[in-house]
Amino acid sequence: MKTAHKSQWIRLGVLLLIEILLGAALGALFGEDMLIRQARSEAHEFATRLVDRADALGKEANTVLSAVSQGAHPRFEPCSEADLAFMDGLLLGTNYIKDIGRIQNNAFLCTSLHNRIPNPRPLAASPTFVEKDGHAIYKDLPGLVGSSHTSAIVYQNAGVLIDDLSLFNFPQSPMRYTTFSVDFDRKLAIPIFGTPSALPVDKVLSQSQGQFDGRTYASVCSSSYPMCAAAYISGDDLMQGHRSILWASAAFGALFGVLIALTAIVFFRSQSTLVNQLQKAVRRGELFLAYQPVVELPSGRFVGAEALVRWHPASGEQINPDVFIPIAERSGFIGEITRLVIKRAISELGPLLQQFPDLHIAVNFAAPDLADPAVLNALDRSLEISGIPPSAIVVELTERITGDRQVAQKAITQLRRRGHIVFIDDFGTGYSSLAYLSELNVDGMKLDRSFTSSVGTGAVTAAIVPQILAMAAALNLMVVVEGIETEAQVQYFSHVEQAGKLTQDGRPMLGQGWYFSRPLSPEAFTQRVLAQRGSQNPLLDLPQNS
Repeated sequence: MKTAHKSQWIRLGVLLLIEILLGAALGALFGEDMLIRQARSEAHEFATRLVDRADALGKEANTVLSAVSQGAHPRFEPCSEADLAFMDGLLLGTNYIKDIGRIQNNAFLCTSLHNRIPNPRPLAASPTFVEKDGHAIYKDLPGLVGSSHTSAIVYQNAGVLIDDLSLFNFPQSPMRYTTFSVDFDRKLAIPIFGTPSALPVDKVLSQSQGQFDGRTYASVCSSSYPMCAAAYISGDDLMQGHRSILWASAAFGALFGVLIALTAIVFFRSQSTLVNQLQKAVRRGELFLAYQPVVELPSGRFVGAEALVRWHPASGEQINPDVFIPIAERSGFIGEITRLVIKRAISELGPLLQQFPDLHIAVNFAAPDLADPAVLNALDRSLEISGIPPSAIVVELTERITGDRQVAQKAITQLRRRGHIVFIDDFGTGYSSLAYLSELNVDGMKLDRSFTSSVGTGAVTAAIVPQILAMAAALNLMVVVEGIETEAQVQYFSHVEQAGKLTQDGRPMLGQGWYFSRPLSPEAFTQRVLAQRGSQNPLLDLPQNS
């Protein structure tokens, strides 16, 4: 016992550890995903600002180059005092251009800030990029004018000099950027300003966001000029500045894992406790039966009952069978409950069944019961002791049981050979079709309450009911209508019965539901049957709409 107890605590400890580690991992992943989403948003915002600044530069450059280029002012001698003064005035009106000059023989002859240049240095042999309108961009020209590294935009015999550090003077560390001159037709994206980038051309031109080469990036393109900008941050830089968020997310995930583990432990312990309580209740005979009457339609005459097992622990409220029956099935002792129901039903109502041979008691079999010899042996012994015929015990099988056709057919054959009547319970909710019922060779079916409640509602299931009843009659199957609760439902199925849609050998349709009676104690059921059988009109003894 101590070893089993220790083993149980070890399993719970392992479960708790697994949930903590899993929760921490999921929390860290969640935190990382949150950071990446935030980085994408910030990268997109940064790239948009870069494009806006580049648009402003493009507008200034176009205006200045158009004014300075040869032909716009033929009255000025190139690099004359008047020409330099003209360029000085233009430069004063700009925000992002560093200098303005005239080009001759592929070199700056003079500029606004440096006047005439004694030893002009030639531009690069070829421009970095040429736009469709003829503007040529030269990047990183060392010491072209003075000693600084600059870039130039040239048009005809005029040029402007640009310093990207002062142009894009709003750093967003640790995020980096690259601006591109682009040609969408030729699918070109040439880096001009910023950090050299390995971002593929398609990702630049598509203005996408995402992950590439360990970086989170966003690309934005101008609607006015052939340029795009990409902002990005490496995974290391992103995590380096936000490790506290990752640790907090992991800690939160671990805490959440602890809560899940504790919830699971409490649930499993409660289930284990419930299993133990149920096993004790079965072995002590604490479960009891209630009997749901089955009546003839339309007369309302009691012809049997379904034995319903109930459990009302002394320590609490009554527990629904939908809760404890599945637990018993999973725990492997459903057969004990079935045997208890068989013995108790025959013991409580055996004398009544002997007095009225046309009465029957229906007992529900679970899937494991079909392969459990102890259940059938208990049924045989109880019948032998009581002296009632096997036909007085109807066996109900749920549709779920019949999913395994071979097992179901074998069990049904054995039960019918013993003289029992076999019904498929809750027909319409599981595996069975009417054709399948004929293969199973059962005696009847219980129409599920979902069909009953649809009568008179216009629901699709209501339209199927007449077809089901007609085919059941064609297969000579008895029918029990479950869940009858209203006068309209009684009238509907009574009309169907009177119209001849019943078994070929003339057996009437049967009904079951709270309209006729709630589940009764064995004493109350016996009194109702005796009272009915002593009355010429059984309906006088039925509480309507109870």
